[in-house]
Amino acid sequence: MGPSMRPVSQSSEDRLKDDSAQNDQMVDVQNQFDSRKIKIDQVGVKNIRYPISVKDRTTGSQRTVASVNMYVELPHHHKGTHMSRFIEILSGYRHRISSNIIGDILTEMQHKLDAAAAHLELSFPFFMEKAAPVSGAVGLMEYGCVLAGRKSGDVQVLSVTVVVPVTTLCPCSREISKYGAHNQRGEVRVTVRFSHFFWMEDLIRLVESSASSEVYSLLKRADEKLVTETAYDNPRFVEDVVREVAVKLMSDPNYTWFSIAAENFESIHNHSAYAFLEYNRPEAEAAQRAVTADDRISPEEVLSERQVGAASDSSLAPGSEEPSGHTGACGLQESNSTTGSGASEGEMARGGNGSANLEGLA
Repeated sequence: MGPSMRPVSQSSEDRLKDDSAQNDQMVDVQNQFDSRKIKIDQVGVKNIRYPISVKDRTTGSQRTVASVNMYVELPHHHKGTHMSRFIEILSGYRHRISSNIIGDILTEMQHKLDAAAAHLELSFPFFMEKAAPVSGAVGLMEYGCVLAGRKSGDVQVLSVTVVVPVTTLCPCSREISKYGAHNQRGEVRVTVRFSHFFWMEDLIRLVESSASSEVYSLLKRADEKLVTETAYDNPRFVEDVVREVAVKLMSDPNYTWFSIAAENFESIHNHSAYAFLEYNRPEAEAAQRAVTADDRISPEEVLSERQVGAASDSSLAPGSEEPSGHTGACGLQESNSTTGSGASEGEMARGGNGSANLEGLA
C-alpha cells in the first residue's frame, strides 16, 4: 500500500467529538414516559464502599470505610433513574464529605436526578480504645454508626445511629435461682435527632451504663470477676435497658427525637428478647401541657410508642458535648439538619438542626 493509501489516524479530540455526537443520538430509556403513574419512594444505589475520616475525641480523627446508600424519589412519569449520576455526585465530593455539606449533596441529587426528595446514608465502623476495669489492659472496641440525611423539597433532616454491644443478666433467673443467673450479650441500637453538636463517644457511654455490664475486647481474670459480679448486681430485662437509656436521653434537651431497640441473644432460649420505644420531645411536651397540675404524668408515660416481645430485629445511637465553633453531633462537623429512624433502611424522620462525627472522605 502506497503512502497515499495509508489510513489517517483520528485525533483524540475528533474521537471525543464523535463519541459525544453518538451519545446525543442514544435513546434515554430511563427518561421515557411510564404510563403506570406510580411514584417510587426510593430508587438508587446501595453499598458503595468509600473511605472516610471520622472525628475522634481522643485522637482528633480516625480513618474508616463507609457503606454509602444514595436514593431519590422517582416521579410517576419517569421510567427509571440515572444510576451513574449518583456515583458522579459522590465522586465530586470524595475529598471533602462532611456533615456541613450533606445538604449540598442532597440538593445536587435532587437537581441532577429531577427528584422531589433525596436520601443519603453512610454506615461505618467506629473504633474506641477501652481499658479493662481492673487490670487496665487496653483493647479496641467496634461500634456501628450510621449518618442518614433526607431532603424533601427544602426541608432537610439528619439522624445519627449507633449500635452498642452490652451484657444483660436476667432479673427473674436471679430471683428464682439458689445460685447463679443466666446472662448474655445483647445489642442496643439507638437513633437520635438533635439540635447541636455531640460526641458519639458520649452516647455510646450512655448506652453502656444502662445495661447490666459493659462488653470489653480484652479482660484478665481480675477483670472477668468484676464484670461478672457487676452484671449480677445489676440485673436487666430488655425492657429495663430501653427505659434506662430513654430516661437519660430525655434528660438532655439536645435530643429532640430518638428511638431505642434492645435485643438480647438469650443464652438459655432458642430466641432473642426484644424491646423498642420511640420518643418525640415536642409531642411529649405538648402532652405534658395538656394535663392539669393535679394530674401530672411522668415523661415515660408520654413516650409515643413502646413495643416489647421476642424478635430478631433492632435499632441505633451517640452522646453530648458542644465544642465552640461547631454545630452538630456524632463527630461530624457542622450541619443544618437532623433526622432519626429506627425503622427500615433509608427511612427518615422529621428533625431539627445538627451534625455529627464525620469529617471527610480520605
